[in-house]
Amino acid sequence: MKRIMHLLVGILFLGISLVASANTDAEALVESVSNRVLQVLTESQATSAANAEELYKQVQQEVESFMDFNAMAKLTLGMKWQDATPEQQQRFTNAYQALLVRVYSRSLLEHTGENLQVSTSRPGPSAEYVSIVGMLVQADGNKSTDMNYDLRLVNGKWQAYNVDIGGVSLTRDFRSRFAAEIAANGLESLITRLEQGDGFDS
Repeated sequence: MKRIMHLLVGILFLGISLVASANTDAEALVESVSNRVLQVLTESQATSAANAEELYKQVQQEVESFMDFNAMAKLTLGMKWQDATPEQQQRFTNAYQALLVRVYSRSLLEHTGENLQVSTSRPGPSAEYVSIVGMLVQADGNKSTDMNYDLRLVNGKWQAYNVDIGGVSLTRDFRSRFAAEIAANGLESLITRLEQGDGFDS
């Protein structure tokens, strides 16, 4: 009986150790990507529309393998995703990705010169999900604003499917705004507006 108990305890601690290690990897990834983006923004001189577009391209290069834009698109459209044709799904994902990069960049432009410091991680509904809780910190050490990420493990790689900056969740915020547009004018109208960069940035 004692041997069985020792075995069970060992398995339990091994599981806890593996989860802790996975969470540490996710935390390190979030800090690395976020601080690279902040560095890009800090070094930029986006004083014109042309410079701004170039800046968005640089930010996208930093986050394109980290952010799961397909998952964000599905999460934001919700049940309406199933109503879309494959072409509409692809068009929406592409246009929504461009919007998310712009909004993400502009949100962090307010925090250039700062760094993200992860404070903790919270387990999700299963071992493949985790929420990373962080804080943007100024050069003098003063805390600035909360910045949190929800991640899931995809093919052995952590990817973000939601970002919360200063209490504003990108996917939840856009989900309610898009739902209103779809209810009023239909899904095709929403996709067209996104493709034209019309009205959802602010």
